[in-house]
Amino acid sequence: MNMNKIIIILLSTLCLLSCKKSNHEFSENYNFKNQLGKTISLKGKALDAKLGALLKGKSYSIWIDGLSRWPNGFYEGGDNGKMLIVTGTIIERYDLPVFIQNKGTTIKKSGIPQPVGTNLHQASHRFLLKNAQWKLLN
Repeated sequence: MNMNKIIIILLSTLCLLSCKKSNHEFSENYNFKNQLGKTISLKGKALDAKLGALLKGKSYSIWIDGLSRWPNGFYEGGDNGKMLIVTGTIIERYDLPVFIQNKGTTIKKSGIPQPVGTNLHQASHRFLLKNAQWKLLN
């Protein structure tokens, strides 16, 4: 085997090794409970809500930890959010503002109404991406 072939084989091998999977994964499995503490990448649309920035995928929504809203230009209202790939570590919190909606009550409450019998602790649950970084999809 001549030297050129050896160099080509070595360079090809190095190329393949450098393309190996990084320390995070692109998630197509949206069972976030099984991915707690893992760094993953998700594709979705940037949306803003009262409780902060969300990434909305085809079959999931996940909050962006520490981000009250997307930076200017990422979300224009309604369903007009930019498509992004967001990478971060999956965490969970039990902090959604939920309450039991009692029939006949005239007192207005802020939060997310739940039917009688709902476990409020479970209803307050959400998943978030911590230390999130994002890039626009073209």
